[in-house]
Amino acid sequence: MWTGDPLLTQPLEAIRNQIAVPSEQVNLFGHSLGGLLAIEWMLRFPDEVNRVVLVDPTEPILPDHRHHPTPRADAIMRQAKRRKAYVELISPVAGIALPLARSLATAAGYVAGKDSWRAYAGVPNTRSWLTDLALSRPKQHAVGELINAGSTSGIETTMLISNSNWDSAFVGQQLKLAKTLQADRVEVVPSHHMFPLTKPHLVQPFL
Repeated sequence: MWTGDPLLTQPLEAIRNQIAVPSEQVNLFGHSLGGLLAIEWMLRFPDEVNRVVLVDPTEPILPDHRHHPTPRADAIMRQAKRRKAYVELISPVAGIALPLARSLATAAGYVAGKDSWRAYAGVPNTRSWLTDLALSRPKQHAVGELINAGSTSGIETTMLISNSNWDSAFVGQQLKLAKTLQADRVEVVPSHHMFPLTKPHLVQPFL
């Protein structure tokens, strides 16, 4: 599960080295940006993976999903740098706004309270968190390129999809991604994006 750890925006090899991949196959569980990482892992290193459970994974950017011409690596990094500059500008305001956002999210039922919000976005430095979020875009493109190139894993994959998200289009994107990955999809009713934290009992049967 993504907890704002900047490691998740680093190359996959760095993450595999950090967690010391065991000799036997692993089961991967990925929520949100962690789900995008799990998809990359199972496509690039399928021999290491036994099964995968994805929960509302961040969507890889496929060519037919893009609203602009396919950027090359240098263009992607220029975009990331612009996003980083924007984050530098807005982070002081965001640092003030996050407590309010937490209160609103709690009231709306997206998170259970302060502890759940901290588990999702409670990094010490708001600027670091927002920067890592912005810089995740190149990984979305990279994983999208893997899928577009025909990479398949044949690995047992289950995808849990929340049905009460902020944007109904998100649910449609999730369903399309599940079909692309040939994943067994399960719509979790009722739930929001944060249900692995607020309702872990809904996830437990699939682990």
